[in-house]
Amino acid sequence: MELTLDEFIILRDYIYEKTGLFFAEKKLYFLKTRVGNRIKETNSSSVKEYCRFLKYSNSDEELRKLINVVTTNETYFFRDLNQINAYADEILPAIVESKKKTGDSRIKVWSAACSTGDEPYTLAILLKEKSSELSSFTIEIVASDIDTDVLNKCLKGVYTPRAVKDVPEDILYNYFTFDGENYILSDEIKNMVTFKRLNLFDSSAVRNIRNVDILFCRNVLIYFDDLSKKQVINDFASVLHKDGFLLLGVGESLGRISASFKLVRLKSMLAYKK
Repeated sequence: MELTLDEFIILRDYIYEKTGLFFAEKKLYFLKTRVGNRIKETNSSSVKEYCRFLKYSNSDEELRKLINVVTTNETYFFRDLNQINAYADEILPAIVESKKKTGDSRIKVWSAACSTGDEPYTLAILLKEKSSELSSFTIEIVASDIDTDVLNKCLKGVYTPRAVKDVPEDILYNYFTFDGENYILSDEIKNMVTFKRLNLFDSSAVRNIRNVDILFCRNVLIYFDDLSKKQVINDFASVLHKDGFLLLGVGESLGRISASFKLVRLKSMLAYKK
């Protein structure tokens, strides 16, 4: 399939309009290789015809399939260990202390753009490990992604050895079983997380996830331009409790995007606090 620059822009702009995901012109070949099969599957003769099909079909199903093929899902358990340790050893205790002052007995964690579930399940495992310290709290973990394929994988809870390569041995033993090929996550941990499909560019959907204390959105904002990034961050600010934490990917920064968060220095990393 050939993809001219004009066709690329038509398709790129449509994806941006619907999701806020922005593909620079250097991503032309990437988009070409990812979208070619969708054009064939819909019997479209060109990118323009495919875009017309997307716009005027009565179903969102093809848009979901398109998003599934153009999003990248690179993740694994206990990724970026400094952040994971800060979450368990510094951020959670800070949230608990803040809750005690207000008499609030609920803690809510949101993993935005959760991919195949490695991140929210890691967060759930660490909450389980601290269950004695959190016995007086009601814990809620929400995980979301725009890609329906990865959400289906989340629900299965089956992972390759590569996905669990950084999991401490005792945690691997306690929460996984090995079937000779893959690692299967325990139902105990799976049942701690609620998964939902969510487009981060849909403000009303984001703002419906209320009363969040800790929000992970790692390695996602790199796919947004400044305008869509600002919208997403403002929506995050609206759902986070006062003193709530926002954790971005290593190397990501809010810069001048939002004044709703202050940068805080933890022992081994930086985080944002409302």
